[in-house]
Amino acid sequence: MNPGVRASRAFTIIEMIIVLTVLGLVVGITAPRLIGSGADARARGAVRGVVDTLTAERAETIRSMRPARLYLVSGRDRGADAPTLRLFGVRPDSQATGEQLMAMLTQRGAIGEPFFELGEWEGVEIAAGDPGDAKPGAWRGRAVLIDPQGRTSVSEGGGAIALVAARGGGRIWRIGFDPISGVPSLVQEQPG
Repeated sequence: MNPGVRASRAFTIIEMIIVLTVLGLVVGITAPRLIGSGADARARGAVRGVVDTLTAERAETIRSMRPARLYLVSGRDRGADAPTLRLFGVRPDSQATGEQLMAMLTQRGAIGEPFFELGEWEGVEIAAGDPGDAKPGAWRGRAVLIDPQGRTSVSEGGGAIALVAARGGGRIWRIGFDPISGVPSLVQEQPG
């Protein structure tokens, strides 16, 4: 061998197998977290959208000095792989009772008179028992009533609405309402 020429050495098959095994382990450990974080971020954005929409509707109720009846419903449409969460308002001139309105929404999950849609988010649903127990066509709901002074009450759940992510580990969020002012906020977040 010439002293001025460096010998080039190639990787052996054993070294290649070791490197590929280490890379496979790293990808195997990190990929589920990266994939789950995208679904979690979308669900967190949906929950934030619900809070923002409730806040805007509360402000409009105070401005107009007219009480508001809002209905948050969730369920899975036939053939859908993820649940849908929808927020509806009720026209002020509607004479239907709260029970009649909730029955209309949870039986058909569709919009029509006397409702108007305020928002729709995919990937989160109202937490009620096992999050996977919503069968296609089965809808769950919560009524949110806002008086002209902005005070808020919820039909069930002790003054709060619990939402659960359909993917990303089933993280649960609680949207609460200040007992004095009625301002909605994200009061608690629990990992799934």
